[in-house]
Amino acid sequence: MENARLLVLELIFNVHRSIHIPLLASMVGLEVEECKEWINDLISKQSVDLSMMETCVKVNHMVPSLYEC
Repeated sequence: MENARLLVLELIFNVHRSIHIPLLASMVGLEVEECKEWINDLISKQSVDLSMMETCVKVNHMVPSLYEC
């Protein structure tokens, strides 16, 4: 299940630069508080380059445009 959540997160951030935590929680099948803990764990493990604000999660790196590839 963890790998599926990571895949959903990766797909979201390939399209968007940020997402509201309640929306992300519903997409990965977690409650909002569980989702916040999951994101904090990912950030602390340095698995992903994210920053979490009060109500949203933002990716810190630029994803190359399709036109740049």
